[in-house]
Amino acid sequence: EGTDRTLLRGNADLELLAAQIYPTTGAFGQIETGANATLRIGRAGQGTPEQPFSVFGRLALIAGKVEQGGVLRAPLGGVSLGQETGGTQSVTLLPGSITSVSAAGLVMPYGATVDGLSYLFGGEAVKLVGAAGDSLYGVSLNGKSIDVRQDALIDLSGGGTLTGAGFVSGR
Repeated sequence: EGTDRTLLRGNADLELLAAQIYPTTGAFGQIETGANATLRIGRAGQGTPEQPFSVFGRLALIAGKVEQGGVLRAPLGGVSLGQETGGTQSVTLLPGSITSVSAAGLVMPYGATVDGLSYLFGGEAVKLVGAAGDSLYGVSLNGKSIDVRQDALIDLSGGGTLTGAGFVSGR
């Protein structure tokens, strides 16, 4: 889990409308409503936005009923809809929705080395996340009922290019 964590919690129905929703690099964002409430994610604007300039972040959207009709992205990170412990009645991915952990098309600087031995991002050693079947990454749909409608997209395709900087001594 990243060092940046944001939690938004409420008891009533909640509707989020945005061109796309995504965490910043390495951050964890969680939105929760009550067990009897509905969390709706919708799309604002036309077309599909470009990949966000962000990697290794996670989103968790938890409610009694989750309706995903927008663009949720966490490139090389994790998106979780519903609650694993059974508090979620239903998760529905609506037509035209995008639920993605792909980084396809993204070219982003990420980290550097000054000694040629250690690779750092934000002053800390870079850790390979998502390796060895880590359940925090990827797309997770959790509920008593899961409904993925025609033309809803779940994108697990990977891709993208992370670049870095290095210091080489000499002339």
